[in-house]
Amino acid sequence: MKQIMSTKQIQTKLVRYAFVGIATSLIDYLVFTAIFLLSGNYLLAENLKLPFMLGFNYTAHRLFTFGSSQRLGKELIKYILANIVIFITANVSLVSLVSILGDVQFAKLVQLLTMPIFSYLVLNKLVYKSRKSV
Repeated sequence: MKQIMSTKQIQTKLVRYAFVGIATSLIDYLVFTAIFLLSGNYLLAENLKLPFMLGFNYTAHRLFTFGSSQRLGKELIKYILANIVIFITANVSLVSLVSILGDVQFAKLVQLLTMPIFSYLVLNKLVYKSRKSV
């Protein structure tokens, strides 16, 4: 039987998600900026920062946000597949934002403010199964 979460449990989960998201975004932006400044290529920077960002993000969400009880292998495969969708969406949004805004680093900041909502919905629905109510 599926357990319904209380408002407090949902709020706690969202606060934890936000905390991990802020930390992930900081890592994302710093690594992106470093690679962009070295290469001058924003799409190269967007893609080379992925291992750093995803490694931290997966571990933090598994342990801290979602408290997952699934076997690591199965969950990691779902995480990678979900992140392919998130990755494509992030790249399309970054290219669109650069085109609209004309400034790569400002476009990246806007993307970092919009992608977490989409990412949360995908990860919460498709990847993590909770071992606890929070």
